[in-house]
Amino acid sequence: RTSEWPRCHEAAKNPGSSYERALEARRFLPLSPAAEPLESAGWVPLEAPFDDELAITRDLFLFGDLIGVTYREDRYAIPRAILKRETRRRVEKIVREEGKDPKALGRAFIKAVEAAVLGELKARTLPRTRLCDVLWDMQKGEMRVFGRGTLANERVASLIERTFQV
Repeated sequence: RTSEWPRCHEAAKNPGSSYERALEARRFLPLSPAAEPLESAGWVPLEAPFDDELAITRDLFLFGDLIGVTYREDRYAIPRAILKRETRRRVEKIVREEGKDPKALGRAFIKAVEAAVLGELKARTLPRTRLCDVLWDMQKGEMRVFGRGTLANERVASLIERTFQV
């Protein structure tokens, strides 16, 4: 696209500072069991993909004419059947202990119990992590993505376009 060429061309003159800001803006944010999202994705340093506090500075991604970063995606994978079973058990316990009528419990109450159970299950499990390394040789104009499936094809490609404006 011609409208993106000036930005891309300017960034190529000084890739350290412009790409540092772009990578930092799209960095990976770790999941929290108490928070609602079940998934998080973004850039992490190539050499330290699990060091969540480490800032993505140019000394960690710029290697001469090469840019190297890692795409990280974390996802809580809690089977729906387990969530339903644990929610049912919790509702039964509430009915037993508080003497509530099971038929009087509303849909909103059941959803609130399910959300609480989901938070507890997330706190007891580790999220699944997928990593995909990306190397960009700016001199040759080649980018290599070391991953397969929809992760490399769709999500990483989209994030590359947004981050590097290419």
